[in-house]
Amino acid sequence: ADADHVFEAVIRILTAKGSLHEITSDVAPRHWSTLALPGSNGRFVPDTESLKNPEEELSFFEWMKFMTSQAVETEINIQLGTYTIKNNHTEMLDSNIANDPEFEDVFGPQTRFSRKQCARVETTAQRQWVRLVADRHDIQFWMGDKRVAQSAYTGRLLDSLTGKEEW
Repeated sequence: ADADHVFEAVIRILTAKGSLHEITSDVAPRHWSTLALPGSNGRFVPDTESLKNPEEELSFFEWMKFMTSQAVETEINIQLGTYTIKNNHTEMLDSNIANDPEFEDVFGPQTRFSRKQCARVETTAQRQWVRLVADRHDIQFWMGDKRVAQSAYTGRLLDSLTGKEEW
C-alpha cells in the first residue's frame, strides 16, 4: 500500500502537480505491481493494466503481440527511470489546448509555469488526443475542417424549369 502512494507521488512530482511533502491526494491511489512478463523486473503498471493471469506462461508469439500492441498504457520503469503512457513520454500540454476557453472553464487558466503535463495518445490531421497525466483525463482537441464543399450537382436550377417541368 505504501508503494502505491509512492508511485502516485512520483506521477504528481513528474507532472508538477505536487511534491514529496504532499503524499495525500483526493484521488485514491491505484495498486501498482510488476509487469508480469519475463525480463520485466522494475517495470511497474497500475492494476487496471496488468495481465489478467500473471502465472500464465506466455508463448513467444503471445509475448511479442503483447509487447508490440501497447496493451499497457501507463508504466513506470525504475531501471530506465522513465514514465510513459502508451509508449509516449510526457510533455507540456500544447498552448492551443491550454488556452482554449472550454479547457480553462474545466481546469482553470494555465500559465507558462503551471501548464499541465500530458502524453500524446494519437495525432491525426484534424485532431490531437492527449492524456492529462496527473488528472486522469483525456482531451481530444479538434481543428476545424478548412476544405470547401464541392457540389457534384451540375443540373439546372428550379427557377429555370418551364412548362410541364415546373413544380
